[in-house]
Amino acid sequence: TVFITMLIINPYNEYTISIYQWFRIIFGCISFILFLLITVKIKKNRVYVIVLAGSFLLILGNILTIVFSNMYFFLNTVVIETMIFWGLINYTNKISQKSRVALQYELEGERKLMDGLRELDLAKSNFYANISHELRTPLALIATPIQEKLNQKNLSTEDRKEYELILRNNTRLTNLVDQLLDL
Repeated sequence: TVFITMLIINPYNEYTISIYQWFRIIFGCISFILFLLITVKIKKNRVYVIVLAGSFLLILGNILTIVFSNMYFFLNTVVIETMIFWGLINYTNKISQKSRVALQYELEGERKLMDGLRELDLAKSNFYANISHELRTPLALIATPIQEKLNQKNLSTEDRKEYELILRNNTRLTNLVDQLLDL
């Protein structure tokens, strides 16, 4: 806090250079240690390797600036690191764009598949409706003469039982066809 107060009061005094140098030395050492720790834990990914290479250049420029007291080392490495990161951003954008295009094609294929499934479902529904109507008509034509026979007074008991059985089965089939139509 004393050094910071001195910097605020008189920033152009000669001790500001030594504080600046000490800050750069400490920052450079901490950055280098962190760089080594990250390098040990790095995954096999191009993006991580490029970021670490750019960071290493920046740390190297900082150390060379401290050793040789020449600010151009640091500025050169900053420019190189900026170019590396610019290239990295372009590279990741290109990869992202390729994956977006691939996902878009996949989505389009899924839409086509869904449309095909809808058409198939519609065709099945039409098929069931047509079959149901085709079955219902003959069943209605069978039921009418049987009903007329059952309305006759001179029908024997045995014939009446047979006609009732036929009418009952006709009604069951008509109900099943109606269920198909509802489906």
